[in-house]
Amino acid sequence: MSMGTDDQIKQAIAAIKAGDKNTGSQILHDILKMDRNNLLAWLWMSACVDKKEDKIYCLREVLRIDPDNNNAKMGIAHLTPLPEPIPTLAEMGVEQSQKQPVEKAALLHGPTEKVKRPWYRSSISKLFFFLFLTPIWTLIVLMDPEERKTVKGLALVVALGYLAIWLLMILPLLAGNSYDVNNPEVTYKVWCDNCISASLSYYPTSGDLNDLVSIRTQLPWEVTVNGVNGRKAGVDALVDSGGPIYCSIIINGREVTSDASSREVLCQLIIGSK
Repeated sequence: MSMGTDDQIKQAIAAIKAGDKNTGSQILHDILKMDRNNLLAWLWMSACVDKKEDKIYCLREVLRIDPDNNNAKMGIAHLTPLPEPIPTLAEMGVEQSQKQPVEKAALLHGPTEKVKRPWYRSSISKLFFFLFLTPIWTLIVLMDPEERKTVKGLALVVALGYLAIWLLMILPLLAGNSYDVNNPEVTYKVWCDNCISASLSYYPTSGDLNDLVSIRTQLPWEVTVNGVNGRKAGVDALVDSGGPIYCSIIINGREVTSDASSREVLCQLIIGSK
């Protein structure tokens, strides 16, 4: 720094300390026009300007010349506002019991909205399209005389797979609703008009006399067992008093009912007979 510039800096500092910022600013301006790297000129120029942005600009020029200048660093730190602190959960009015991962995620990312899928993307819609549109497509392709063989072959494979799926779906239903022809269900019934109990004997399964079951039970009474074609189905009921008493046998929808009896009644039928 030359002696003339040194004297000008002293004059500018004296004017600024005396409150004459205009004179000090003019002297510093003349110095900086000739030497933009004059650190003291930039430092004292920050004291002459009024706007915060201008002050920060002057101090940054000081740091450009001397990055370690503490006066410039402190001045910029004083002029630059600190970032607002992040509010705590308590300051936001969130209870301690609500500090769960879900609530924290909601605070960070905001509430999430469940996106409603289009109707054609639902599982039911896809199943509907497959079950009802696939056979139409395969039928059109197989009946088209101008369609390529490879496409027809693909349609045939799809049709066979479609048929197999349908069979897998339908057969269990048919099996569940069918009855065993060789072992049809046999239902025994016994009831009485004026009595509440009776002694019963009936064939539970095979129709063999050795399998005869004898019980004492309340009336009306009903039981269903698996019979064997060609064997006897039978039930015998006896009451001490009261009567009249009735019995019936039902096999695959066919029912045989006895006549009324005052004390003892017998119903029997050969399973599978017409």
